Amino acid sequence: MPEAKISFVRSIYDRLFGIHSTLGVHDDTMVQSIKADLTRNIARTIECLQDEANFALPTVIGPCETWTPVMIYPRVLRIVALLSGRVFVGLPLCRNEQWIETTISYTRDAFTVAATVKKLSPISRYFFASSLPEVQRIKEHRTNGAKLLKPLLDERLTAMSNPKYA
Repeated sequence: MPEAKISFVRSIYDRLFGIHSTLGVHDDTMVQSIKADLTRNIARTIECLQDEANFALPTVIGPCETWTPVMIYPRVLRIVALLSGRVFVGLPLCRNEQWIETTISYTRDAFTVAATVKKLSPISRYFFASSLPEVQRIKEHRTNGAKLLKPLLDERLTAMSNPKYA
């Protein structure tokens, strides 16, 4: 009898209906990059996060001269988008308004998809989940993100092909 494997990633993918939400999608390249590259460059990463936090907090929260009620949730989403963007795509893209809105909307809609699909019966999921408006929005966010990333990736590929870079 084959040995049963327990996979945290697979569990997340299944529980969040990753086939539709794209949450929990496992990519060995991404995992390896985070384990090796991000860990190896942790000091530089922390410096970038500090720099981005120094930009994000006054920009998003504003000056705190007097007591002012604020809607904290949208501001925290924006701060998280700025900080994670700085680590994963860097400047200037991480501060691009379209990038920020795309990443926030993608995350929000992906969890909405998971909740919506969960409410469907298994047979309904099979036939109808991929046509839900929420699922279509996920596809649009991924397309928008890819369009925004393309110039950055092209630039890096060009730099890597330069003999001076190697």
